[in-house]
Amino acid sequence: MRGRDVVALVALGFVLEVLAGLWPVAGRLFDPLLAIAVLAALPGRTGTAFAVALVTGLLADGWSSRWIGEQALAHLLIAYPLALLGRRVDLLVPLPALLAFLVATPASWAIGLAVGRLFDAPAGAGVGPLTWAAAAAVNGLFGMLLWHVLRRRDRLAPA
Repeated sequence: MRGRDVVALVALGFVLEVLAGLWPVAGRLFDPLLAIAVLAALPGRTGTAFAVALVTGLLADGWSSRWIGEQALAHLLIAYPLALLGRRVDLLVPLPALLAFLVATPASWAIGLAVGRLFDAPAGAGVGPLTWAAAAAVNGLFGMLLWHVLRRRDRLAPA
């Protein structure tokens, strides 16, 4: 991905994050900034994945997080290892890309719960497995839509 593609995707993700936050159900299920962090990690470029995960995480923190750094940590812990894996395995083909998008949302939520537990913060209202599955599906479909558009325009290339 080129720099302007990354900037455009991050801007699009932030606008969608803000719009999703206007509707509580969508705000809880849809995490476009996380999908963009995962998308940036798929080609296996660790520097790009780290930078995009940090920026998208801090934007998500500034918009809706309990603590600054909570979402940034989650995005980094998901995108950077995914980029390392992308250096060894081709994650740009459909099935591995879809699996990465589907696993990212539950992983992000689990990291948030672990951070809250570490700092002895109340977990709030729990979500059931159906909510986790719905959020994974929504973000997986959004991520694959972005993946498809970038692949058609030849903007994703392996490291």
